[in-house]
Amino acid sequence: MKWFGKIGYALDTEVSPGVWEHNVIEREHFGDVLSFRRNEQPGNEIVEGITLTNKISILADPFAESSIESMLYLTFMGTKWNITNIDVEYPRLIISLGGVYHGN
Repeated sequence: MKWFGKIGYALDTEVSPGVWEHNVIEREHFGDVLSFRRNEQPGNEIVEGITLTNKISILADPFAESSIESMLYLTFMGTKWNITNIDVEYPRLIISLGGVYHGN
């Protein structure tokens, strides 16, 4: 199954000498869904109990390759999901997803 969506990157930028600001930018990527699994875990909230154990493979463009440590979330089926693991299998990045991303 093919995938197209955005990956959120947390980048720190210096706004003035010695003052850094945390910014999240999104970049669009194409890839393949390698596995599609949904797990429900007991909890008090409906969304909190859902996690994905999906793996998505993307082609590592120069930005993604140099910013692996900054990847926060990936959009899949209209929702932002936490990135839990990234396997580097150059030229591809295999991204594992976890629970719903709730921001900073």
